[in-house]
Amino acid sequence: MVNKKQTEEKIQPEEKEEVKESKQNDKQKEDKQFVKEIHYIKEDHGSNPFGAFILIGLGVIFLLNNFNILPWSVWGTLWRFWPVFLILGGLQIVLGKSFIAKWLVAILGLATITIIVCLSLSSVNSQLENYMHNRFSWWPENSVFNLSEQELKQDQITVAKDAYEGVLSRELTVDIGVSEFSITDDDTYNYLDITSSYYDDFGKPSLEKRFKDGVLSLDFSTESGVFFFGRIFDSNKVKYDFSMGQTGIPTDINIDLGTGKGTVNFDKMNLNTLNAEVGTGSISFNLGQYALPSSKITIKIGTGSAKITLPKNTELKLKYEIGTGKIELNDTEIKGDGNYISDKFDSSTYKVEFDVDIGTGSMEIVTE
Repeated sequence: MVNKKQTEEKIQPEEKEEVKESKQNDKQKEDKQFVKEIHYIKEDHGSNPFGAFILIGLGVIFLLNNFNILPWSVWGTLWRFWPVFLILGGLQIVLGKSFIAKWLVAILGLATITIIVCLSLSSVNSQLENYMHNRFSWWPENSVFNLSEQELKQDQITVAKDAYEGVLSRELTVDIGVSEFSITDDDTYNYLDITSSYYDDFGKPSLEKRFKDGVLSLDFSTESGVFFFGRIFDSNKVKYDFSMGQTGIPTDINIDLGTGKGTVNFDKMNLNTLNAEVGTGSISFNLGQYALPSSKITIKIGTGSAKITLPKNTELKLKYEIGTGKIELNDTEIKGDGNYISDKFDSSTYKVEFDVDIGTGSMEIVTE
């Protein structure tokens, strides 16, 4: 008679072998499924050339821009055709993801992009425009797609002294995104004169005036249309020149600059405070001996830059918070957070106090 314990010992190795083989089979099935999924992803990604055509086209145009073969204003015309990509995307959804559908959309997209690029190129090249119109009767003429041909308008805004009697102080706030501006003081009779160059759909100037308790507040901003993006490449033509008279009136200046460029030149302005916030743009201040603010200068910079030029022997006091950016003080580099005060600051007649906050940008202070 066979012992029960011996029988169990014979069965257990067989059961272990079966479990081992089952696990191996499951592992092989999982590996095969994973390989199939990877192969499907690669096939699905590689069989849709439409996106590749767009990247190639954009890259070629950028290359021609960098070599000055094409003007940057061509992007203003290209931007006007952005709804075409919504149409092509809709066709892709309707036709599905089959091999034939993808290539059909890709061919239609390539033909459409070619026509759009030719239209954009002809908008900045009159010879090409005439050739295409003579070759194809349906081709538009007279630069109907050329944004640059639209009229650049000129405007003059004046805040006359006679309009506001009893002004004890003045505050000017300038909010500009993608444009250039300059602010200067002079001996004119008016509180403010603004000369603007702009387009109807981009950079239209607006000035809000308020007068209360002897304080004249002037808030300048710009207005743009819904599809203003096409004008960004013409933004160098959009400019604003501010001329401030009545320099003896205590004045506060507030500037909010996006990606534009600004200059502020004061020789004898009676400045109280000077505040500037810069995004990715650049701004420079040139302050004369009689235009140093009685209160502090507050500067906040994101990734942009600022330069402040002060008279020689001006004493300085700085409170600064700096991320990865820097301050250059007469060729001395300052980083991190902290305070700085020159030796003769407290006793000096000509001195400026700064409160600075910098992200990744930079600021330069020069006394000359």
